[in-house]
Amino acid sequence: MMFRQRVNLACKKGMQLPYDSDNKLLAMLDSIEQTVFRNGAYYSEVTGVQKELLNALDIPLPTPEPYGKVGKEEEDVDEDDDIRSLDELELVLNKIDAQSK
Repeated sequence: MMFRQRVNLACKKGMQLPYDSDNKLLAMLDSIEQTVFRNGAYYSEVTGVQKELLNALDIPLPTPEPYGKVGKEEEDVDEDDDIRSLDELELVLNKIDAQSK
C-alpha cells in the first residue's frame, strides 16, 4: 500500500515511470541485492532504470559501500572452527557417534 502511494505521488508530480504495472515495478526493484558478511553488509550498485525508478519514487539509493557490523548474536558460529587436525576431527566424530547411541 505504501509502495502504491509513492507511485501515485510520483505520477501526480508529473514523473514518467518506466512501466505501468506495479508487479513490473516491484520485479525491477527486486533485483537489488544485499550481501551480509561478518563485519557488516553492502548493497549491489544501483544503476540505469533501477536508479531512475528509485529517484522517481523518492526512495533514497542504497549505497554500495559496506556499512554496519553484524551483532555477535547474529553471527553464524561454527563449532568446527576449532578443529585443526584430522586427529581432532576423528575425536569429535567419535564423540558425536557415542552420543547418538
